[in-house]
Amino acid sequence: MSIADLIQAAEFIERRDRVLFVAEAEHGYASTRPSERSPRRPKTKKSQGSRTTHNELEKNRRAHLRSCLEKLKDMVPLGPEASRHTTLGLLTKAKRFIKSLEEREKRHSSHKEQLSREQRYLRRRLAQLRASPAPPARPPLPHTARRLAQQPRVLVGRLHG
Repeated sequence: MSIADLIQAAEFIERRDRVLFVAEAEHGYASTRPSERSPRRPKTKKSQGSRTTHNELEKNRRAHLRSCLEKLKDMVPLGPEASRHTTLGLLTKAKRFIKSLEEREKRHSSHKEQLSREQRYLRRRLAQLRASPAPPARPPLPHTARRLAQQPRVLVGRLHG
């Protein structure tokens, strides 16, 4: 189950709960008298058994979902207001956190590619310098090499002993 699915499910549950709450408050469904309710069929043993099974499965599903949300809460930085979060709030923060990690990974990958290109250039340049007997004219340096050339140099002498 993906994060997008979990977010969608959480939004659905919150909307459903809001609609049910408003409907009960506005129409008084929660306060109807037993005589006004629709008549029900008597329950058989078979229907009671399947209902019990269904309730148990639903209880297990909710426990699993709660466990997954707790694990997610441990992985996502929630900030100072971390005391109580709705499922939707947690999933939204998780989505934002994942997006930020993806952007960060993309920037690092781009930087790594740039450094690789620069390394290849410098290795070719070094090979050229080693192969040629006379010192050639200095070609323009790539971005990082130019930056390194502008930094002050520290000369360290060798000790012969």
